[in-house]
Amino acid sequence: MAEPNTPELVKEQARALYVAGSKHYDLREYEQAVESFREAYNLHPQPLLLFNIGQAYRQLRECVKARDFYGAYLGKLPAADNREQVDRFIREMDDCERAANERTARERARAVEREPVEVTVRERAEGSPTKMLTIVGVVTGAAGALVVGGGVYFSLEARDKARALEDRCVLGCDVSEIADLDRRGIAAERTAIVLYTLGGVALATGAGLLIYAALRSDHVTIVPTPAGATITKSWSF
Repeated sequence: MAEPNTPELVKEQARALYVAGSKHYDLREYEQAVESFREAYNLHPQPLLLFNIGQAYRQLRECVKARDFYGAYLGKLPAADNREQVDRFIREMDDCERAANERTARERARAVEREPVEVTVRERAEGSPTKMLTIVGVVTGAAGALVVGGGVYFSLEARDKARALEDRCVLGCDVSEIADLDRRGIAAERTAIVLYTLGGVALATGAGLLIYAALRSDHVTIVPTPAGATITKSWSF
């Protein structure tokens, strides 16, 4: 049958845990030191153990926990002999917490910098330059197609005049009639060349305007950087 824990036995157990915690602390095994000191305090709540726990947390750079245990220690012993030292430790832990918060903020900022923000730029549909360019491009291209069609018509007419001239000369050529057919054929051919040229230019201009209008519908990627931001663009045709 186990003997009930007497106050003296509890104190001995707490002392053993205190010794174990001090050994862990000396070996820089700070996490184990915290556990031993905590168990000792639970058995026998002595203020000095709170200070020791704070010291172990300070070595672990757990600033907030260290500061809290230093504060708890001074709460139990406001007139502690090492009050000045503990106050200095508390100030150091305040600085440690601020540095940790700043470090976390910088890490979050760097994470944001590595994540591009994609923004699709759309112009207003009504009266936008892109819409006007598209309309002009379509109209110009259509006009060019019509002009090219006129060129085809006059090319066919020039060919017909040449065949008529050949047919007339099979049975005998009338000089004045031949001259008239030849003149009309040359005029049709010249007109066709002019219309082909104008129509080709109009078609090329219309196509160019449509391509340019398509390029104005940009997809913009904004990549934040420490110096500001960089912008990359991609286009859909």
